[in-house]
Amino acid sequence: MKKKVLGILLMVAILVAMPVAKVFANANPGDHLGYVLNTDIRVFINNVQIMGYNIGGYTYVVAEDLAAYGLAVDWNADARRVTITEGASIMPPTSVPTNQAAVGSVAFGFVHTDIVTYIAGNRVTSYNIEGSTVIRIDDLAEAFGQSAWDGTSRELRVTLPGAGSVYAPAAGTPVEETPAGGGQAATTEQPSGATGGQTSFASYQQIYEYFSNVLRAATPIIIAEFRAIAAGVTDIMLLAEISTEMVGLLAEISVAGVGEMAELFVVRGIGTMDIYMDYSARLTAVYMEEAAKITDVYMEIALGLW
Repeated sequence: MKKKVLGILLMVAILVAMPVAKVFANANPGDHLGYVLNTDIRVFINNVQIMGYNIGGYTYVVAEDLAAYGLAVDWNADARRVTITEGASIMPPTSVPTNQAAVGSVAFGFVHTDIVTYIAGNRVTSYNIEGSTVIRIDDLAEAFGQSAWDGTSRELRVTLPGAGSVYAPAAGTPVEETPAGGGQAATTEQPSGATGGQTSFASYQQIYEYFSNVLRAATPIIIAEFRAIAAGVTDIMLLAEISTEMVGLLAEISVAGVGEMAELFVVRGIGTMDIYMDYSARLTAVYMEEAAKITDVYMEIALGLW
């Protein structure tokens, strides 16, 4: 029953964003789908840090990197397929740099890929970021282990009991270390839906304040990028499409926040339906207010094209 109610609540959140959400179903390889956002959260697999990427409020990791974390990553060029199974590390993990960018700011884009990815025999969602295939770490945890979120240290830790040990270099080989206090350039703002994890939020007010701040911080950055992209656009329909995509970035943040509220209510049994609806409506209002700022910029530019 709880899962059914949670699904309904999340569907409401998705429907709120539907007018501005970009549909990926008919995308072609290389089509721009959205942006990876910056954060300060760190991700670990079996206590070894790995670079993570925030796409739509979820943590993604590079499939090829998993070969350093006790997993076998097979690439079939003819089938355009990546297969991930439990195995042994064949390379050392690389260091993860400390993130210096503002939380919620745009790191870079991600695009559609025709490469299909399988984890333990099951096909999972994957995208392309700067030439690399990325997958959701939730799918990895669901297939091979579990994940846990620590809101105090802002760390997402994935435990994979069946994975091989981390690559051990030969004696005398220098190992690159992660900088002290290292963060990462673009992991998830909050690991919503993490298998076996726990939320870092204790109240609806906390969720509302956090995601409202992220929305407000992201808006001027998105507007600046919108203006930069629109500078060479003369087609008003193309301009409208770009505007919709920019607003969609805010929609992703809003949906993630409402999803956190839904989990707080349904999964953890905190609060009432009225409280959930009130706070989700308040967060949606912030999203609409910030989205209107992007729409205003669109109208300003569009009027200049007439």
